[in-house]
Amino acid sequence: MIWEKKMFLDKLALKYKSDKSSQGHSYTQYYDFVFDKIKKQSLKILEIGVQSGGSLKMWKEYFPNSLIYGIDIDPNCKKIEEDRIKIFIGSQADPVFLKDTKEKIKDDIDIIIDDGSHQSYHQIESLKILFPYVRPGGYYIIEDLHTSYRKKFNKGSTTRIMTYLYTLIDDMNLNGKTICANKIKIVEKLEKQKIALNYYEKNIEYILMFSGLCVIKKIKRDIKTTTFFTSQMSIFFKTLHQHMTDMIEKFKKKQKKIIFWHNYLVNDWKELISDQFETLYKSGLYDAVDKVCCGVVGIQPCLDEYSVFIKELVSSYTTNNKIEIRTSIENSFEYITLNWLKEYCNSNDAYVLYFHIKGISHPIGSITRPFEDDWRKYLEYFNIEKWQDCIKKLDEKFDCCGIGYRKRKKFIGNFWWANSNYIKKLIPVSNVLLNKDKRIVALRRRRYFYENWLFKYNPNKWTTFTPNIYCFYSRVGIYKGQRRLLPKEYKDEK
Repeated sequence: MIWEKKMFLDKLALKYKSDKSSQGHSYTQYYDFVFDKIKKQSLKILEIGVQSGGSLKMWKEYFPNSLIYGIDIDPNCKKIEEDRIKIFIGSQADPVFLKDTKEKIKDDIDIIIDDGSHQSYHQIESLKILFPYVRPGGYYIIEDLHTSYRKKFNKGSTTRIMTYLYTLIDDMNLNGKTICANKIKIVEKLEKQKIALNYYEKNIEYILMFSGLCVIKKIKRDIKTTTFFTSQMSIFFKTLHQHMTDMIEKFKKKQKKIIFWHNYLVNDWKELISDQFETLYKSGLYDAVDKVCCGVVGIQPCLDEYSVFIKELVSSYTTNNKIEIRTSIENSFEYITLNWLKEYCNSNDAYVLYFHIKGISHPIGSITRPFEDDWRKYLEYFNIEKWQDCIKKLDEKFDCCGIGYRKRKKFIGNFWWANSNYIKKLIPVSNVLLNKDKRIVALRRRRYFYENWLFKYNPNKWTTFTPNIYCFYSRVGIYKGQRRLLPKEYKDEK
C-alpha cells in the first residue's frame, strides 16, 4: 500500500501522457515528495507551458479540490479547458501578460510551475515577476534545468538560469548577514535593526535542487510566532507606504529631478544595466524623477538591441516608461551623456543625477572585476539608495554632492548630484579637447576631462563620505596590496 501511494502521481502522469512521468523526466517522484501532504487542500496552481494538456489533467486528478491554470502561446490550447482547468493564451516573455494573468486569477497562487520555453531569460524574468504572487508557504518550481547548459536556450541572456539560482541560494542564506538558521526570527530581527534585505532574502525559506528541477519554497510566517501579518502591522505598513508616497510627491512638486545615465555597451552590459535599474526602482528614485536620459555608446548591432532591451526591462517593473535615449557609435568616453546633461541644464531648472555603469570595461573573470563591482555598489548606495539625503543637500543650496572629493578636483567614480543653476556656469562639454598648444589631446586623457568637468567652476560642494584611503571599498579585501574597507554604515545596511 505504501508503494502504491508513492506511485499514484506517476500513474496519473502515465495515464495522461505527461513527460513528467517515469518514462520521461521522472519528476513525479520529486513532486510526490513535496506535494503529498497538501494534495487534498484547496489550491490554485499555475503551470507555464500546456502543449497537449497532459500535465494539467494530471494535476487536476492529483489535486481533487484545486483550480488548475495554464499558460501557452498556442491558441489551440484553449480547447483543453474543462471543469477546474483554465487556459490563458500569451507569452511568458511578456511581463504585462503575466501580470494580467495574475489579476484574472485574483488571489495569490499556491504553486507555480515553469515548464515553458526553457530560455534562461524567460525563466529569470518570469521568476522575478511571478514569485511575489506566490502565496506565503507556496512553491515556485522551474523544470528542465539541463537546458541551461545549452547555448540555444541562453539567447538574449548574459545569465544562465542555473547561475541565477546560485544567487538565490546566497539570498536564502541572507548573504552572510547572520549565522542564525531560524529564518523567520532572524528576518524580523534584521528588519528591526533596519538592515536592508532584498525580496528574496526575506521570502525564500528553502530551495530544493533535484536533477533537472528546482523547488523554491516561500516563507509562511505564523501569526502565533510573528507579527508580520497581524492587522496592526498591516495598518502600520499601509500608513508607512502612504507616508513615503507623500514624501515622493513632495519632492516631485518642489523641484524637477532628472537622471542622466551613461551606458557603454560592451562585455556583460545587459546584466549591469539590469542590476542598476533594479537599484533605481527599489530605492524609489525611479518613481520620484521626471525622466531618465540614457546616453548610449556602442556598435550599431548593440545599439539596435539596446532600445528593445531597455523597454522590456522597464516594463518588467512598471508601466510608466520614463526613458529617453541618445546613441553614438563613437566612443568619446562620457561625452554624449554629459553634453546632453549640459544642454538640458542650460534651459531648465532641475536637480540632476549623473552616473554610469561603472566597471563595464572590466570583463567578468578578470582580477579587477570584483573590485569594480563593489566600487559601483558603494557609489550607488550613497547616490541612488540615499537619494533623498542628496536632494536635501541641494535644497540647502549646495551646488553638487558626491563621494570622496579629491585634490584632483573630482568626486570618486564620477557619480554625483548637481543643481542645474550651477551646471549653467560650467564650460561646454566637448568631444575634441585641445592642449595649450591647440593640439588635440590624446584619447586616453579625455577621460579625465569628463571626470573633472563638474569642478571647472568652483562649486559649493557637499561630500557625502570621504574615505581615509583611495579606492577603499572592495569587500574582496585585498587589491594591489592594499586593504579596502567599507564605512560602518554601508557594512551594516548592505
